[in-house]
Amino acid sequence: MDKKQLYWLLISFYGAIHVNLFLKHIGISFPIYSIYIALAIVCFLLYKYINIEMKETMNLRIETIIWFVQSLVIVLNSQYSISYWSILYLLLFVFLEMGRITLMKETSLVLQENNDLYEQLQHYNELFQVVRSERHDFLKHIAAIQFIVDKGEGGEEAKRYLSQLVEGYAETNLSIKGENGAVASILHRIYKQAQEKNIDIMYDFDVPLSTLPMKEKHIVELIGNILSNSLEACEEFQIHDKKQAEMVVRMTKRSGFYLLSCKNSSMAIPESIVDFLFVKFGKSTKRGQNRGYGTKIIYKIVRDHQGYLDYTYKESSFYIKIKIPAIIKK
Repeated sequence: MDKKQLYWLLISFYGAIHVNLFLKHIGISFPIYSIYIALAIVCFLLYKYINIEMKETMNLRIETIIWFVQSLVIVLNSQYSISYWSILYLLLFVFLEMGRITLMKETSLVLQENNDLYEQLQHYNELFQVVRSERHDFLKHIAAIQFIVDKGEGGEEAKRYLSQLVEGYAETNLSIKGENGAVASILHRIYKQAQEKNIDIMYDFDVPLSTLPMKEKHIVELIGNILSNSLEACEEFQIHDKKQAEMVVRMTKRSGFYLLSCKNSSMAIPESIVDFLFVKFGKSTKRGQNRGYGTKIIYKIVRDHQGYLDYTYKESSFYIKIKIPAIIKK
């Protein structure tokens, strides 16, 4: 039993005691087990449909204090309740849990933001080390070319050397050209991961992604989720279909709109999923607790910036096209 299941089990138990005492005070009697079963069903539905992240989202001391207060409320209700005070205890129980849920959600958001910032910092450092290393080696390459020329061995060898040198810098240049640090670090990370997994990847940006008319945080979330989903789909495609996977990301600006598109190899997606992929939360090709979060974030960012999102699956490829107006009405 995980922490979330234990939480709802305890809440149904505490709630059953409060409801039973309230019903007794107004002259209605039900077996305690029937009340508990009814509340257990309600809590099960809440467990299924209310998303609460229970993993270390609250300080243990705060958790202990809240449970102590809830236990104290039960004692007061059972020992000192008169007339209709039991309804006040029941309402106090409900308000305490509403406060707990709100606090857990806010704490979870703060922790998630901290994790995202830490991850971005790691990507910054990684990209910085790559650029620093290439800058450190640049003068050595220039000296090598100068040596080739001085030896009089002709321009062909120098051309070959330059070609290899430019090819080596292409990966970093594609990622950082015109982009701010956060976006560049994501582009570089995904590019590197794709190469490590033998996935063909291409960036084709007429304008930098960093010029999108939204906060840097939203650009990072948008492109990060699009690229991560594409990379995962390509990886699954290569494993199951034993074919070369590819992903192509393009960005242009036309007629007052930024046009962002991504094409990636993908396994066949069931119609029940693809028809509602960016419409209904939880529809995803992934399994587990985090399924559907990426598509939800993408859809929300596009919607909040008055954009348009279209997607389709055809011939082992998944296409997503996003239009964001250059001028967003407030």
